[in-house]
Amino acid sequence: MELPASAFEECEKLSSINLERVMFSTEGREFYGCKALTKVDLDVATSVPQYAFYGCITLSSVDAPVLDSIGAYA
Repeated sequence: MELPASAFEECEKLSSINLERVMFSTEGREFYGCKALTKVDLDVATSVPQYAFYGCITLSSVDAPVLDSIGAYA
């Protein structure tokens, strides 16, 4: 399954998410501006597109065991 671009953009109350079996789109901004997001589990994602987590000012934990690349400002 692919997470569409801007899927959770500006969801300011979202605090954690577990994305098992989910890949990111190539467009980015999936979690842009999610200010309360503190924890993300990226089970199978091999890349994070540009701006995916931009503005997530409280993000402190990312579990990404197979991550190969991270886009600009992700």
